[in-house]
Amino acid sequence: MWGAHLHCKVCATCSDGASPPRSTWASPKTKPRRKISAHSWLRCGDSILTGAGGRERFTVDSQVIYTDTWAVGAISGTWWAASWTPAGEGAHTVAVTATDWLTATAVQTATVTLDTLPPAVSLTTRTFTKADHGSTGGLNLAGVVTDVNGVHSVYVAVGDANLSAEVDHTTGRWWTVWSTDRTNPPDGVSYTAMIIATDNAGYTTSITDTFDVDVVPPAPVMVTLAYTDSLGVRTVITPS
Repeated sequence: MWGAHLHCKVCATCSDGASPPRSTWASPKTKPRRKISAHSWLRCGDSILTGAGGRERFTVDSQVIYTDTWAVGAISGTWWAASWTPAGEGAHTVAVTATDWLTATAVQTATVTLDTLPPAVSLTTRTFTKADHGSTGGLNLAGVVTDVNGVHSVYVAVGDANLSAEVDHTTGRWWTVWSTDRTNPPDGVSYTAMIIATDNAGYTTSITDTFDVDVVPPAPVMVTLAYTDSLGVRTVITPS
């Protein structure tokens, strides 16, 4: 799993309680990927949370993971660290509370979203007939995409066509229109589609799948009825 560091700094402005303490965040960051803001997507597994202050409490999802108290009259610049193992993917609220010796309190919170898994994507429609063929020659390719923390985009490539799909973020359904040759429509042809889904953390999933297109009805045929008698003579039956 990804290791990450969420950095914060908590300072008491004075030791006599004349002013309330202040609590400030530095920018959280992930390792080894890239820096993110306090409300950004955080790819991580086990995290280390660090800060400094006078009297402090650190919580994740309202669960206390670290507390510390320094002597009255001291202005602390000590840095501390507390380990946190996320319970699972999704949004988590972290909070630092700084309290001076007269119980004035300052609180800073941030939301981080843990995302360690790529999205899942599929193609659900694999056979197209004349009934699916629009007047403009378009075929509606569709499927399902899911991710715990949300889907950013779905792209579909068929032949030389690169298509951006629409996504219903409530149902997880995606769809796009692929245009065929109206002058020479597909007649029993199999195609390969590459589907690329990207979640809100930047993870991608790429799959390839096939679908069949037969939008040309069969040509008219002439049916002839005949019978063969006991002598082996074959006679064609005519309407008259």
